[in-house]
Amino acid sequence: MVLADRELVQAVLRGDRRQFAGLVQRYQRDIYNLAYRSTHNRQDAEDITQEVFLRAFCSLARYDETRPFRSWLYAIAVNVCRDWARRQASRPREAPLEGSAGEEAGRSPELPADGPLPAEVAAARDMQRQVQAALMELDLEYRLLVILFYVRGMSQAEIAEVTGLPLTVVKDRLYRARQRLRAILAPAVETGGAVP
Repeated sequence: MVLADRELVQAVLRGDRRQFAGLVQRYQRDIYNLAYRSTHNRQDAEDITQEVFLRAFCSLARYDETRPFRSWLYAIAVNVCRDWARRQASRPREAPLEGSAGEEAGRSPELPADGPLPAEVAAARDMQRQVQAALMELDLEYRLLVILFYVRGMSQAEIAEVTGLPLTVVKDRLYRARQRLRAILAPAVETGGAVP
């Protein structure tokens, strides 16, 4: 039987700390993906994910059960990503190692027999790299909103709850982020690049 988030939280608060593993297992991939798309670095994404669950565990007694656990956890994740960005701003930037930043964990380089042609795969990967590079050019506050809305599929109201921003600010920032992404990607479109 699969327990609901609220039931797992209550079990942990009653002293069964092992039940927290169920929450980690349920949300680890989502939090990691948010962190990876925010940082474009596997190690940083892993560190952020670990920090999110550590903070969630330590502050579980303050969780308001009237809110969805998912939203509460994402709010922690957004704050940890913001903390990461502040720390990064104070450090000198290093060049990424070849092949490390553009690949996602667990991807196989093999193509299925009935899958797309190699040229189509290469074009799709090129498009993904261009879009990810454009996303990384956005300020973190805008990048997080784009990830939450377009990648995680959250509504603008959920994003407002998670980030603590007024709904009008969320809408405005998403609009500005789309405009900025269009401007960044326009040269690729004009030169016949893969980006639509």
